[in-house]
Amino acid sequence: MDRPNKMLSDLNKKEKKPRKKTEKELFEKGTKQKKNRKPKTYKEKVNKRFKQPLQESNSKQKLSKLSKIPMKILDKVFDKGIGAARTAGITRPNVKSEEQWAMGRVYAFIEKVYNKNEPQNQDPTLIKEARKILK
Repeated sequence: MDRPNKMLSDLNKKEKKPRKKTEKELFEKGTKQKKNRKPKTYKEKVNKRFKQPLQESNSKQKLSKLSKIPMKILDKVFDKGIGAARTAGITRPNVKSEEQWAMGRVYAFIEKVYNKNEPQNQDPTLIKEARKILK
């Protein structure tokens, strides 16, 4: 006798199903996350430092104006990046060309000039030279 009553009681209990979110709620959640997320790449860090959209691409000339690092130094870093991509090879799947690799190195260089906590394992003499100019 207990069993039929137990089964009826189980049927009477309503299981709460999670409510599906509307498109508006999903969109708002996505935009909030993008605004508040921390920059992950050197490009995003540099753009945040100079108050630009995180994914905006910049030319060397524009980076030189923003960072106040002479174009001559950025050209040296770019050339070293091209050479590194040629000799060591491009090991990242998202990087398709030597120029992309070199621009990544330029972004990393600018961040390392301004942020002394970043490891200075590439171009330490050029970093010191750029810091002297910025003082």
